[in-house]
Amino acid sequence: MCKKADDIVVYACDVGSTRGENFGWAKCENGEIKLGTNKIDELVNELSKSLYKKPVALGFECPCFLPIPGKSAQLSKGRVNEHDRSCFAPAGGYVATLGIHQMAFIFDNIKQNVLKVSVNYSEWDKEPKSLFIWEAFVSGAAHSDDNNHMQDAATAVDEFIKRYNNGSLGNSDVTIPVGSECISLAGLACRWSNLPYTNDVLREELMVIKPTEQYKNEIENS
Repeated sequence: MCKKADDIVVYACDVGSTRGENFGWAKCENGEIKLGTNKIDELVNELSKSLYKKPVALGFECPCFLPIPGKSAQLSKGRVNEHDRSCFAPAGGYVATLGIHQMAFIFDNIKQNVLKVSVNYSEWDKEPKSLFIWEAFVSGAAHSDDNNHMQDAATAVDEFIKRYNNGSLGNSDVTIPVGSECISLAGLACRWSNLPYTNDVLREELMVIKPTEQYKNEIENS
């Protein structure tokens, strides 16, 4: 249960191929964490309905921004606190590319229901039709034992809610290295889909939430 977050709706999706069952999403709405489905169209439909009622936070479990270093010696080095799950490792590169693909599709299909987009939590105005985009990083002990994509999405949602409730939301677990600039893959998808984003969309880091344990409470289906 998320008792203090009834005024928002939080979604997370585990990016993966939609041609099988490697994509999954979950949400917290009205105090209940619920599993979604493996269907991206159903996520789009739920997002559209939620945006009309409350502000929405939408997380993607893939690298959503990359560092651009000032010196060539720092090229191909990942972000701070990624450890052995670098955004430039083969798996990271694959899911980052797929993430742009899926973010652009989702944004394009919900844009008529969005009035404001932000990746800066302090600027999220908590009004209906406002969308906050964040990055989920579910790995290690937090990753589901059976590679359940909806379960991993639920773990990310639960961690978001915990931080929202205790006032620590906004502290990112993964950042670009000192001396580097940022290129935003989420920003690229925002610009392509013409979402109403007013800041320097291609240069802003996203808040990254990296849970340390699985969410194992009983979960209802959405």
